[in-house]
Order: sequence, then C-alpha cells, then structure tokens
Amino acid sequence: MGINARTGEPVNYNGQTFEMGKREEYKITNVNKISPLGKMNEKKAKAFVEEYLKSMGNDPEKFTLNININENYNDQNIKVYNIFANHGDKDRNIDFNSVIEVEAGKIISINYGEWLNQPTFPDADNGIGIEKAVETAKDYLSKVSLPFENMLEVSGKGYNYTVNFIMYQEGVLYPVNTVNVNVDNEGKVVRFNINYSDIEKIDTTGIITIEEAEVKLSQYQKLQLSFVLPRDRYSGNPVGEPIPVYQLSDINGFGIDAKTGEFVGYGESTLPMAGGKFDPYTAVIGDKNERILKIFIDTGIIPQPVPEVSENVMVGQAALILTKAFTPNYYQMPEPRTEEGAVETTPEGIALKALMKKGVIKEDVKPSDAVTRAQIALWLSRAAGYDKLVDSDIDFTLPVKDINDLDKEVKNSIAIVTALEVMDIKDGEFKPYDLLTFSDFCVIVYNAMKNM
Repeated sequence: MGINARTGEPVNYNGQTFEMGKREEYKITNVNKISPLGKMNEKKAKAFVEEYLKSMGNDPEKFTLNININENYNDQNIKVYNIFANHGDKDRNIDFNSVIEVEAGKIISINYGEWLNQPTFPDADNGIGIEKAVETAKDYLSKVSLPFENMLEVSGKGYNYTVNFIMYQEGVLYPVNTVNVNVDNEGKVVRFNINYSDIEKIDTTGIITIEEAEVKLSQYQKLQLSFVLPRDRYSGNPVGEPIPVYQLSDINGFGIDAKTGEFVGYGESTLPMAGGKFDPYTAVIGDKNERILKIFIDTGIIPQPVPEVSENVMVGQAALILTKAFTPNYYQMPEPRTEEGAVETTPEGIALKALMKKGVIKEDVKPSDAVTRAQIALWLSRAAGYDKLVDSDIDFTLPVKDINDLDKEVKNSIAIVTALEVMDIKDGEFKPYDLLTFSDFCVIVYNAMKNM
C-alpha cells in the first residue's frame, strides 16, 4: 500500500483507493486457554482436536482426521504429534492443524482456517463501510473460542474488508499470533483463520522508548517515490497508466533492537547488520537490471533480504515473486502439511504450495530446484490467465528451431510470451533449457506485468 502522489489518497497494489480503519486495542472474553495437556497419546490427541473443533462451532464427525508422530521436530530432538483435520462441502472448506509435544502436552502451534468456496467480489463504489465490517468481524469472533484475549485491531479494504486481530500483551505485539477475518461488501464473512504459536513472554526490561526507536528506524526506512500498475479486480489484468505513489522503503524482516538500539536483521541470526546505515538497494546496485530490481524492491515484490541477483533463480524464489506480482491480495497462509507430513513454514515453500493449489505450477518441483526458461514461460502464461490458450490445439507457427521436442502446453506458452514481448527469441532459438538468473527472471516478470 502507498499514498497516491497526485491525490494524497491511500492506494493498494491494484491502484485502487484503499480504505483504512482505526488501529485500536481490543479485548475479548471468550478465550480458549492454551495450557499443556499432560503426557500425550493418540487418544488424547484425538480428543483435543475434537474438542477444539466443537469450540469453533463444528461437528467433528464430519472431519477427516490424520494424526502422526514426528520424532525430531524442527531438528530439536523433540517428539511431537502432528494433527490434521479438514472438512469441505459445496459451501465452504475448513482446515485445522496443530503440533503438540508428546512428553508434556505443550501446544506448540494451532492453525485453523475456514473459507467460502465462492466468495463474492464487492463493487469498489459500494459497501457496508469499515466500521460495520469491523463490527461484523467482532461479532463473528464472539461465537468461537480464541487462543488469546488482548489484541491490536488493524482493518482496511481492498477487494473486500480485512480485519486483523494481532496478539497484544502488556504493550508488546506478537505478530505470529493472529486472527484474520475477511468480510465482503454485503457483510458476509468469506474467510476466517487463526494462527497461534506458543511464545515465551518477551522480557521488556531495559528497552529504549518508541520515540528513540523511530529516530533510529528513520535512518533506514524512507518514503520513496514508486508506482503501482492499476489492475482489474476480477482478472488481475493491467488497466490504465501506472500511478505514482509514495511508499516506505520495504525492509521487511529488519528492525531496531529494543534494548541496544542497533539495526538488526531477523533470519538465520539476529546479529546487527554490518556497515552502519542500511541501504535496501545494496544487493542490486550495479546490476544491468538495477532500475527494474529497485522498482520491485520498492513495491515489496522482492522481499528483504534481496537474494543474490546474479545467481540462478530457484523455484521457491520464483513462486514467491509470482504470487506477489500476480496475486495482489496474496498473504502467507501456512499449508497444512507437505508430503512428508511437516508443516510448511518458509515463505518460498508456502508460495509454491499456493501456486500449486491455484494450478499455476502443476509440475513436480521443489523450492530448491533451479528454473528454466521454458518453465517460466509456462508458469507466467498460467499465472496471467492464459490457461485455455495454453491447453488449446491451436497450431502456433513459431520461427524457433529448438522447441520441437517440447509438449504442447510449453510450446503454446512460449508462443504467448514471445508474441507479447515478455521473453525473446535470438537467432531462431528460445533456449528452453537455459537457467535464469534472479535478475533476468525479475525483468521477465516485469515485462509480463506490463504486457500480459
């Protein structure tokens, strides 16, 4: 989201006016106390999930249940139960997953989500309004049991109304613990999910003030002039000219250490970032595609920290970029499980699962696989809505001599992306098996956002 540089109004990544609600503290009384369950067995695990589903107003008998043991959770030599439950009918789907320590019954995490199969898409000019949407969300919360009572309420409207409740305890925000409610234009709840992880209470003794932190952070995060491409809310296709917007430089994953005041990065380590003042563009300065990479950094399409732009792009990185570029309302929602039964938590893995579920990526690939030019042509064509053309029997005559051994879908995709000047043909060759650098991949996505 940013501020329209001409009108001063908030705009979303579709280029449409974005309505924001007040941020305020909110407290509920219907709390489902998350306490250790004692030494676990499969019977107790089953009883737990059934009781939880009942507390959310569901009939456990309708759910498909799967319980398995992980002997080495997160490589920590901790034995846990992984619990999965799901139910779907013509109207809605519900997913539940939880991780519970076997020895003491400590609930490590709970994720619960329900959504309508055919949510409505609101008209931009009408709607119940933010205040009514927030009241609808609060009323919905009053009918279920939640894992925490103190919340910070954050609301806004893009496609529909989104009301997020974030755990807020003794002045500390716990952003991994959230309750999210999506409300359509008519006041119907179309999506609801809970994400909860057991977190030790944060020690806030000796911290600097918020005012001091703001001064520190202002050294690194600045308002920058960027742009958004207006998109049709239904098809996602670009419409109209780019809108200049002011946005804060995206340094997601970084912050100010509240005790030392140092600028720190959160990831594999929490050591202070080297070199004093942080420049979000450090990784792309001097690259041949620097201008486009900076645009993607400004608009949050490339997350921080920026990958090594001269190295081959991986499937997981490509999936993350594609979800942000072609799914404006995309947000991370952990998948119930991978094939091995583990909960998927990495942004790249979650994005890949999301694209597989949407049918953008149908091939058997892993996040760590390198990406070929042919794969990108195919995935871009699907992501941009050319599915029927990709799968058609139209005989595209291409002046290309190195794609005859490819299947129909890939050849059709190459015809689409080359005709629309998204990818190129040189000397009669497309070079479908060549790998792409992260930098060149971003340029191709940029071309697709403009031309497809």
